[in-house]
Amino acid sequence: DPDPVRWVSAIAYPVRDDEGAIREVVLVHDDVTEARRAERRLRESEDRLSRALAVGGMVVWDWDLATGHVECSVNACEVFGTDIGPRDTFLQALHPDDVPLMHDATARALEGDGMFGPIEYRLRPPGGGGRWVQTSGTVEYDADGKPARMLGVTVDTTARRLAEDVTRVFADAGETLGASLDYATTLEGLARVVVPRLADWFAVDLIDD
Repeated sequence: DPDPVRWVSAIAYPVRDDEGAIREVVLVHDDVTEARRAERRLRESEDRLSRALAVGGMVVWDWDLATGHVECSVNACEVFGTDIGPRDTFLQALHPDDVPLMHDATARALEGDGMFGPIEYRLRPPGGGGRWVQTSGTVEYDADGKPARMLGVTVDTTARRLAEDVTRVFADAGETLGASLDYATTLEGLARVVVPRLADWFAVDLIDD
């Protein structure tokens, strides 16, 4: 055994005579080394999973349909911008325009084949800013065949969405630059392409050959 340390659980109880005096003490020892090692392996496994989820921008969640409580992995606050408990708290983190999308997907899962999504929607964390995520899940049923809970995973897709937006902007900007040789027309066209999607303003440096 590479680990020589042993864990022992000990219970002591007195043995009394007819007058109530303690005459001896009985000690019972139980080797609980394997149980301790199993607990340690479980903690290490949970830690590895938590770090993997954090690196991948993923949240694992479990929604109890009877209580309305949503149990999430420990990194949920990093993705949603708030601690998720009651489902109403989760809905408050969504962009208002995407709440109907969430309700529709939930209804289809509960009333249909039990598969939720995948759907992509926006978050509006309480601290400000925005984020795109994608969620998919599945419904679990009780012994009577009624929906009991929903399990799933949510993935942060913000970086991918931003990269796609930037690629589209560059493509559109390239078309605008090649469409006219007129300076004012080109700048006006670039403003229409760039500002609504990437910034509140922009600057162009013109270099003469």
